[in-house]
Amino acid sequence: MSERSLPFVIAIDGPVAAGKDTVADLVAEQLHTIHVNSGALYRMWTLLTMDMPVEDLAGHVPHLIGSHTFRLERRENRVLYFLDEQDVTARLHENAISVRVSSISRIPSIRTHVNGIIRQFAGTSSLIIDGRDATTIIFPDADLKVYLDTAFAIRVQRRLTQLQLKGNTITFDELAEQMAERDASDREKGIYSLTKTDDAMYLDATELSPREAASSIVAAFHEKVGEL
Repeated sequence: MSERSLPFVIAIDGPVAAGKDTVADLVAEQLHTIHVNSGALYRMWTLLTMDMPVEDLAGHVPHLIGSHTFRLERRENRVLYFLDEQDVTARLHENAISVRVSSISRIPSIRTHVNGIIRQFAGTSSLIIDGRDATTIIFPDADLKVYLDTAFAIRVQRRLTQLQLKGNTITFDELAEQMAERDASDREKGIYSLTKTDDAMYLDATELSPREAASSIVAAFHEKVGEL
């Protein structure tokens, strides 16, 4: 099997809480590269605009881009997310942000801004990218595209556990309702909708551990490298 010269991009998409973030971390670990989460940038936008009505936000985007800085920084094999030079990585999965982020991510000018940041960062390194648009808009020519799926109940329980560890008291049923609404919203974004492309690898990780899912992706990548 031939070796692929750097840089390369593996793009992973799929529904919320399907395990994309964890699996992408493990793929990056196995391939000795970095993982960038596009959703983290939408969460940065959500954090920035928590006090602004969503319906009024689109007209303020150019001013906000000019007034604030969004920066990704590589620390060894990790990526940290900086808003106005403050490391906000640890805040990006607060439930208030999770509830609002889908509405923020529907704004075309914000999507354009986020995608530009990611493409610029990709020019400096091979990377594993996960999140909405990863396989369709951001990197339609990625070396490998993956649609990662998991059963809905498992996705809800996974996110519930994450939130409970942070002291959140939301119930399973409340979270399931929120996530069902989020799934519907993500599938109704026009050209930005959640979708599996014809050339993407479909991976149902319901019965797989994160490491097993990651190993499947790495194996598929190596197999494809041998064809290039």
